[in-house]
Amino acid sequence: MRIALVAVLLAGACSKKSDDAAAKQQLAFRKTAVQIHLKNLTKLAESYYAETAAFPAGKAGPTPAESCCKAPDQKCPASKDWGADPLWTKLRYEVAEPGYFQYTYEGAADGKSAVLAATGDLDCDGTPITFRVLLAAGASGVTVTAEQPPQDAF
Repeated sequence: MRIALVAVLLAGACSKKSDDAAAKQQLAFRKTAVQIHLKNLTKLAESYYAETAAFPAGKAGPTPAESCCKAPDQKCPASKDWGADPLWTKLRYEVAEPGYFQYTYEGAADGKSAVLAATGDLDCDGTPITFRVLLAAGASGVTVTAEQPPQDAF
């Protein structure tokens, strides 16, 4: 009887550790995915600046428009909104696969700075996190500053 109880307790502890490890791995994957998307978007914004000597002025997003938590599986579906927005079109940016973040772009009226952001509520508990990239043009080129949510936000 004792051996069976110990085996059940150990199995439960191992299962909990396995669940925790899987959850941490999923969060790491989502964090890496959003960083890749923002890096690609940053490169496109820098390229646009290099071609035109200005970032596009105006605001785009959030795209997709609906919170990912409202979608099936709490994951934003691939959206056609990217091609409908003139700023996303200027930047030649879209996210073609489902994901966990909504993206925004805001370019200053003078074309000298822009802010890129990805916001998502990874566990749909009502507390979103935001990754931001600040772009600023100066005499020596474009300065890129990445801001990540605090580590305890994950």
